[in-house]
Amino acid sequence: MNKEQREYIKAQAELAAAEEQERKLEAEFLKKRGYDVASIYCIEDESEFDRLNEEFAAEPEEKKVWDRVCKARDKKLEAEEKLIQYALSIIPMKKERELLRKAAKTNWKARQEMLSIVMKLDTKTVRA
Repeated sequence: MNKEQREYIKAQAELAAAEEQERKLEAEFLKKRGYDVASIYCIEDESEFDRLNEEFAAEPEEKKVWDRVCKARDKKLEAEEKLIQYALSIIPMKKERELLRKAAKTNWKARQEMLSIVMKLDTKTVRA
């Protein structure tokens, strides 16, 4: 496993942990107000739903967690881009490399497929 792969895995784990912390915080917040997570999206009164959203967003702990989620997302995107650049750098054929470079920028599915393939790659078998 190379540096880019390790950074990507670490960034994914940090994002998952931050999002899980946010889910737990949201569940606690809703429970204190008599709702469960599944029923929150069943509130028909939009003003009640909006009020709960605003109240939750104003919680000091939520602001900290949301900042952590945003930073983790940015870090994951950065690690993802480095991993894509690594994947492109090991493609020997120029025409194919350029085709995939364009696809990585404009096609989400192609980008995800590239990430999946490069994460399965045993980098010890690739000449740098």
